[in-house]
Amino acid sequence: MYLHFPDKQALIETVKIEFFADLAQTLADVTRDAPHDPVAMLRAAGQAYLGFAAARPGHYALMFHTARAEGTDTPNNVRAAGMDAFHQLVALAEAVVGEADAHDAATNLWLALHGRVSIRRTMPWFPMPDDATYVRDQVDALVHRSTR
Repeated sequence: MYLHFPDKQALIETVKIEFFADLAQTLADVTRDAPHDPVAMLRAAGQAYLGFAAARPGHYALMFHTARAEGTDTPNNVRAAGMDAFHQLVALAEAVVGEADAHDAATNLWLALHGRVSIRRTMPWFPMPDDATYVRDQVDALVHRSTR
């Protein structure tokens, strides 16, 4: 493989970009197939995110792994791929909470989903609600916050 990449870091960056693109496509596919109810679509995206992480734990771990020295930036192409996936959630959140709050709502949902994946991976014995209940509760909290 190293004949195709200048170094190990370039290989890792290419793989991360591909995996983030796969996540973005997964989110786009599931929301296209969901009922045209914004809350249902956001819930479907949350379920798809957790499903992606569960089905591809090694890929998911690599996407968020960093071996870079402190103070170095993530390359722009990897950052852009991650943001493409994130913007799938932003677009869905906008339909639920409005444009002004969409970025923050999507950030909160992404952090909640990523946290759940991380806890499941590192503490599989930790008692958590099932994925559907967890996603429903997270999305409902976003909806509730936006209506206050």
